[in-house]
Amino acid sequence: MKTLLCVSGPTASGKTSLAIDLAKTYQTEIISVDSRQFYKEMMIGTAVPSDSELKEVKHHLIQHKSVCEVYTLGDFVQEARTILDALFAKHEFVVAVGGSTLFMDALINGIDEFPEIETSIRHDLNTQLQKEGLKSLQDELKQKDPEYYDKVDINNPHRLIRALEVCRSSGSPYSSFLNKSSNKLPYRILHFGIEIERALLYNRINKRVDLMLHEGLFTEVQNLVQHKELNALNTVGYKEAFLFFDNQISREHAIEEIKKNSRRYAKRQLTWYRKNEDIHWVGFELSRSHQLQKIKSRIENKREIVIITGVSGVGKTFLGQKLSDITAIPFSDADDFHPEANKQKMKSGVPLNDQDRLPWLQELNSHIKKSETAHGLILACSALKHEYRRILEKDVKNKINWVCLEANAEVIQKRLQERRDHFMPESLLQSQLDTYERDEGAIQLNTEEPVEAMCNAILFELYGA
Repeated sequence: MKTLLCVSGPTASGKTSLAIDLAKTYQTEIISVDSRQFYKEMMIGTAVPSDSELKEVKHHLIQHKSVCEVYTLGDFVQEARTILDALFAKHEFVVAVGGSTLFMDALINGIDEFPEIETSIRHDLNTQLQKEGLKSLQDELKQKDPEYYDKVDINNPHRLIRALEVCRSSGSPYSSFLNKSSNKLPYRILHFGIEIERALLYNRINKRVDLMLHEGLFTEVQNLVQHKELNALNTVGYKEAFLFFDNQISREHAIEEIKKNSRRYAKRQLTWYRKNEDIHWVGFELSRSHQLQKIKSRIENKREIVIITGVSGVGKTFLGQKLSDITAIPFSDADDFHPEANKQKMKSGVPLNDQDRLPWLQELNSHIKKSETAHGLILACSALKHEYRRILEKDVKNKINWVCLEANAEVIQKRLQERRDHFMPESLLQSQLDTYERDEGAIQLNTEEPVEAMCNAILFELYGA
């Protein structure tokens, strides 16, 4: 099946290198979906792939336009889809990579048809922005199209101006023109996003800006000062440097603004990605081979289901959350699915019987089956008996990776004593130990091992070496 593999992620999250390795794995080519990398005069400030990277895999739609040319979203979609059709004539897979959320969405889903916009309206809105500031545009959009106002990034002047020029030209809300297109790509689409911890991302952004400065960002911007009014140059890394060359701010202030605005841009990207339930997340901390193996499993329509079992206090939740951080597979704690009656019973020191557990286990089974068709699941669950596990794996038996987490009683006792605000009291530990039936077919781990070693053992089972 002809498949477009889309790679998204916030700026500085490693999209380019992952896309290149993905393209090499499937012996195909890459379409760039970065609206700032279209322009040949903007190389350093847009982090265009290096010459060596461009030689590894053929890229399309990188530095093929001048900032002086008008290149619209519609132009991009038409050109990109023409290239896609040609590539799919000779490849089963094509890779599309970029952080421009609007352009990626338009490539996949097509674009809505809008009325023609008079140049004077766009000019008036840009003048309004310069003279009256962003808030005047925000207020006008809120009045003319409250529905779109609630959805759009109101701190993005491009989006505000685009919406308002349609409102002024047509006399109708911008939102009334949305979602009318049915021009979705006629190929299978698999969309992957890079999941990265926020502090690490911001550190990478700051270092990337430092590298751009070392490579000559300010020289690149200085050569473009005569074109600073062009829309293509009203972007992070360039607009701040223009202020420096206009003697409005110091060089140091400009650098800090570039870093700050790059971090804000990344935050906006992440906000948009989180709204897209079709994205399959790939953990930044995974090794490259594990990242590629996870993508391969999605291509083969497989999902990772990991259930970590063991008595209360053994560390199931801690291990599950850490594994989720690494893999970007969603995590759930089975305790959250207990009905209130079960929680109160355990809180009073009375063990649950099989009848108490049955509805809980059945609900968990439903959750597992839903996850198996979505983005996978890491579940921390006591499931102490073989019969409990059989209920959990109903209809998904061969799709679950079982993990058995154990420790000596003294370690567990100490953990329970330190645990706060949990409904399972320390007094019930012995009843759990008495109930526990070891699953010899599971991955056997001891909670006294380093968490990294335990995660690596599970990753090996999921993705191989």
